[in-house]
Amino acid sequence: MLKIRFVLVILLSCVIMLQSNSVLATSYPMLDPEEVDDRAGVVVLGRYDFSTKVAASNHVVIGFRFDVEGVYRGYITEPLVVGIDMYDMKWVDEWQKDGGKLLLFLEKSDGEDYWVPVLLQNGMISMRDGQVVLHDERKVYYNNFLATHTKRELPSNVDFSKSHMYLSTIVFVIWIAAIAIYRSAKRKSVIQ
Repeated sequence: MLKIRFVLVILLSCVIMLQSNSVLATSYPMLDPEEVDDRAGVVVLGRYDFSTKVAASNHVVIGFRFDVEGVYRGYITEPLVVGIDMYDMKWVDEWQKDGGKLLLFLEKSDGEDYWVPVLLQNGMISMRDGQVVLHDERKVYYNNFLATHTKRELPSNVDFSKSHMYLSTIVFVIWIAAIAIYRSAKRKSVIQ
């Protein structure tokens, strides 16, 4: 009887220890670079701005402003909000503080208003001094991507708030014109 109690206490202690030492990480299958490239609607170079949390989520992905230095594919507006796995934030922050940048292959996130790297870590390519920093065969693919795609700079003096003003003005003018046409047609139908 005493042996059974001892064994149960040991088993219970092991179960409690296993539960209290949970590891916080997420892992994703490694995609071929071609698949990452095919899935990406936008490809940008830049850095996360972790001082500006923009979009919270119920998931492990959090949206932050991404300061874009260049666009290789797609069209974006600034500020660009890009999701990142909360468990990747520490190494990315350290990488960026050490002078590193990220080449991000982005796709739209299901149920979110922001872009995310293709299958998260798969679409995050570490860069330093204009060179891909990978230690496997993917390095050749991404260096070839950079060599065959033109980096477009974002205009630094574009004021996106003015474009909203112009759009609002156009919508207002169309609305006034529609009311005038409606009233004119209504008067003509009453006269006849």
